[in-house]
Amino acid sequence: MSVLIKSNGKGMPKTLQTYFNIAWKWANREGFTKCVSENDPQTCVYRSEDGENACLIGAAIPDCMYTSKIEDNIPSIDYDWWCDLGVSREVLDYLVDLQCCHDENDTQKSIVNALQLFSETHNLSIPE
Repeated sequence: MSVLIKSNGKGMPKTLQTYFNIAWKWANREGFTKCVSENDPQTCVYRSEDGENACLIGAAIPDCMYTSKIEDNIPSIDYDWWCDLGVSREVLDYLVDLQCCHDENDTQKSIVNALQLFSETHNLSIPE
């Protein structure tokens, strides 16, 4: 599994900037591919079945907190699950938009372009 998905022992990110940083680095890594279901390539998933790929916000979920049960709520976000992990409702509302950068685009280039626009819209910094 990618280093970005490994648990950092700190739990879930708390700010939109932190989620964005993870998403930006994830989408800009060499070998990036959109994370979709093996059974239905039109359906995005938080994590691939082999655990080697993730969507933009799925990359921010530490291994110790991920459960395949959240895949049942695709394409929406299970607000209760995220809130139980300490993510604020305010951040969650923006995560829906952040996830759309993944779900509504097909190529790495188009996803990165969508992330660029997302950062401008929400006054977020692009990580180095």
